[in-house]
Amino acid sequence: MAKKKEATNKKKKKVAKNQEKRHVDNHLWYAFIPMIAAFVLYFNTLNHQFVLDDDLVCIKNKFVQKKGIDGLGDIFTSSFHEGFTGNPDANYRPMMMAAFTIEKALFREKINGSTRTPESVDKEAKIYHFFNIFWYAIACGILYLLLLKIFEDKHYWLPLGITLLFVAHPIHTEVVANIKSRDEIFVMLGMVGTLFSILKYDETSKIKWLVLSLLSYFFATLSKESGLQIIALVPLTLFFFSKEINSLKTFSAEQFKKLGITTAYFLIPTIIYFLLRMQFTGDNGQTLGIVDNTLYAASGMGERLATAIYMAAKYLWLLIVPVNLSFDYSAYQIPIINFANPKAFMSLLIWVGILGFAIHQLKSKNPISYGILLYVIMFAVVSNILFLMGVTMAERLVFSPSLGFCFILGYLLFKYLAKEKDLTIYWTVLGVICILYSYKTINRNYAWKNNATLFPTGVVSAPNSARTLSFYGKHLYDQSKGISTNSEKVKLVNEAIEYYTKAIEINPTFVDVYQNKGLALESLGKYNEAIEIFKTGIEMKPDYHLAYGGVGLCYSKLGNNDKALEYFSKAVDIVPNNISALNNLGFAYMQKKDYNSAITYYKRSYDKNPNSLGTVQALRDCYRTLGQIETAIFYDKQMKTLKGEPIN
Repeated sequence: MAKKKEATNKKKKKVAKNQEKRHVDNHLWYAFIPMIAAFVLYFNTLNHQFVLDDDLVCIKNKFVQKKGIDGLGDIFTSSFHEGFTGNPDANYRPMMMAAFTIEKALFREKINGSTRTPESVDKEAKIYHFFNIFWYAIACGILYLLLLKIFEDKHYWLPLGITLLFVAHPIHTEVVANIKSRDEIFVMLGMVGTLFSILKYDETSKIKWLVLSLLSYFFATLSKESGLQIIALVPLTLFFFSKEINSLKTFSAEQFKKLGITTAYFLIPTIIYFLLRMQFTGDNGQTLGIVDNTLYAASGMGERLATAIYMAAKYLWLLIVPVNLSFDYSAYQIPIINFANPKAFMSLLIWVGILGFAIHQLKSKNPISYGILLYVIMFAVVSNILFLMGVTMAERLVFSPSLGFCFILGYLLFKYLAKEKDLTIYWTVLGVICILYSYKTINRNYAWKNNATLFPTGVVSAPNSARTLSFYGKHLYDQSKGISTNSEKVKLVNEAIEYYTKAIEINPTFVDVYQNKGLALESLGKYNEAIEIFKTGIEMKPDYHLAYGGVGLCYSKLGNNDKALEYFSKAVDIVPNNISALNNLGFAYMQKKDYNSAITYYKRSYDKNPNSLGTVQALRDCYRTLGQIETAIFYDKQMKTLKGEPIN
């Protein structure tokens, strides 16, 4: 009798398993719905240009710009910014730039090879923007498959609803619309690939799924350091959704051992990552400060933690009400506070309550607990709570963590609004949320078209950020250069100076603003005022070669060639191979009619960039003045070639 009952139970389990498999197999194609939605929502970014520091990892990165895929070897054996700065830094993120290299190679003819024109630059940006959407869509498709696997016993509208909430959430606009944030998309792609594959391995015990999970995890770690956190999601996900584990109470020693062994496999790619990182990164000597992260202004650990916990609550608010989004939250948009401030105290209470609930619900494997812990694990190292980051706060940092929020929101909507035979209320509420999200996403995308559209939004969404004010001032100053009417030009430059002044008032340690304000004053002919501003920058940063160049320029305009020569020389001493500094010093010697010395520095600049029209013309004029006609003719011909003029 007992054997018959056991056989019946086995048969029921087999039938149930087959039904679950059919449930999953019948709805796999629904993965295309969020993928298509991703393209629809971000289609208006295809004509966007490079914005902020996008170009550092693309068109200004010598490894990415090598012919074909020749730069891949350099990318995987160098640190993150080395292809731009020439110096090793502490980050190892080769996967994103490897993708850029391959994409550029595939479409090289479309972007006119290596020819650098405004048109080719825009075409190259369009290609990278397309692939940002493409990889985002792929990640969302795999996310649906992961959720379908997690909720095998639920209606497929639940995983689809959660995925659509994630696809449409406006806080993702910075990542998808900003080329440089491709690394965040790749971390997300690696995360969902890892978790989907490990659940398949747990179900089937097939090695191919374990290998795919390990490769997905390694892919994420090579994309950005935050990918390392995924290793903690592996045991968490298996505990919550493995068919062998019913609850914390029945969690046996054997199951714990199996979980530990499975997780231990992920130490292999982790160790490989750290070995590569130690081999190919270095310390470029750059130190972070208040401009990078406001928390450096905190007077002690208490203020630092209070402010960081307040920011953690602010992230939650932006996820719940993603309205006042900004590309920057630097000093002092987020004020430094202590625990005596109600904002910090309430934020602490909120987080204690959230974490307490998540831990309490572990025993029953409540999906809400899983969503909370997923968010916390992926957010922890970017929260500025454990250690200080290189940025105060940024929407891109909650791109992967936001899955936890969407998971909880979608699950609650389904649990309380979906009826067994009537999903009308569920889809009505979910649809309204997705429509509102989508409207905000599409609208927010327009801000990321280029710097001219992005910077004005910063002074509205982050009016207390010195950086947004400085960026907007720079935008106004650059805009003035293309205006022929003098009154309009002066008006724009004066407005730019006002924003620079506000930025300095907010953060007097922001050295770059002094340089920008000095240039604006110089353009108005206020040379003495500009000199004082430049010198203030030099006092704060004695090796600030740009400020030395600015002082030299002003003295040159005032006719004080000796002083101009002095400051241009100091700039070259600081950066001996800087083309602009070499040209400035060459110009100063020309002003003093010391043409041989001028030639020395113009030649050094020419060796660095033989295609600079100004340098070639200066060399021609110097040699012509010295009576060295043959050499002057040589540079005259080269000058005509650069200008596209016929050579007689």
